[in-house]
Amino acid sequence: MKNVLFAAVVVLLLCVSLRSQTATTKVKVRVILVDQDLNQKPVPHLALALTSETNNPGVLLEAKTDFAGNAEFTAQPGKYRLTTPQGVEFTGHHYAWKIEIDASGESVSVDLSNDNALDAASPPADRAGKTEDLTVMFQKYQKSVVTVWSEIGSGTGFIVDSSGLVMTNQHVIGPSKLVSVQFDAKRKVAANVLAIDAERDVAILYADLSAFPGAMAASFAGAGDGRELAVEGEKVFTIGSPLGLKKIITNGIVSKVEARAILSDVNINHGNSGGPLFNSLGKVIGITTFLVPGANGPGVAGIVRIDQTLPVLAQAQKKNEGRFASQRQVVAR
Repeated sequence: MKNVLFAAVVVLLLCVSLRSQTATTKVKVRVILVDQDLNQKPVPHLALALTSETNNPGVLLEAKTDFAGNAEFTAQPGKYRLTTPQGVEFTGHHYAWKIEIDASGESVSVDLSNDNALDAASPPADRAGKTEDLTVMFQKYQKSVVTVWSEIGSGTGFIVDSSGLVMTNQHVIGPSKLVSVQFDAKRKVAANVLAIDAERDVAILYADLSAFPGAMAASFAGAGDGRELAVEGEKVFTIGSPLGLKKIITNGIVSKVEARAILSDVNINHGNSGGPLFNSLGKVIGITTFLVPGANGPGVAGIVRIDQTLPVLAQAQKKNEGRFASQRQVVAR
């Protein structure tokens, strides 16, 4: 009798062991990315690799997502690493994933998204012809934008030279003797007016940028880019300080290109004057200067073309170089 019971126990243990060895887990993967307009986009045909780290280290399972962005692996329970060997290009970004998975039970679900991607916030460098999304654009180019304060009010300006030159509209400063520029809520410094052109409505200021760690100079669009300064229909955006707010981004398209100005549907308000209008590559194509109100709508923004500002900028640069030369002579004495 004891022998029979012993044999039964052995058989039972063998059955349990065999069952545990043949049990599998469904690893269900879904890949969905969100674009700048918050639309969810499934990612089809994305190559996935599932590598075992416990049962059979190095064993590789492969799959591809279907049109709905879904894929499925059948694996033995254990620890795995899910990777995407090629990744995917989406809205100017390169997304890739490396996720640790504990496969247990009948199934486990894994979502791959913008939030858990590797280096999702940094677009590939020097990607000719590609554009960055507005989130990245704002994070990057707001560092070139300042609020300009004068005795008659406030507006926007942007850094055009790392030596400390800031461009704005002439009407933002008017006849003011006291002018300052503000980088953020805590940092604000006095500025000097170096050059003005009332006809073009352009003013160039000097400010000590050492007070603004992280500040950067904006780049101008021009002939060197191999394209027109602006074309009707292209996407543009501006960063400014409208209605008492600081560093607000708004976007639109170029509506019309004229000899001295650009018209756009980009939304600007009081306080945006003097701010940069960027194209989709992050290059400045003009200064947001005036608003033509619409009878039943927001109206049209008028932008002074950036090439119209170059003579004023050259005048300021020459004066700034002379100021530095005088300072060097004083030091030498």
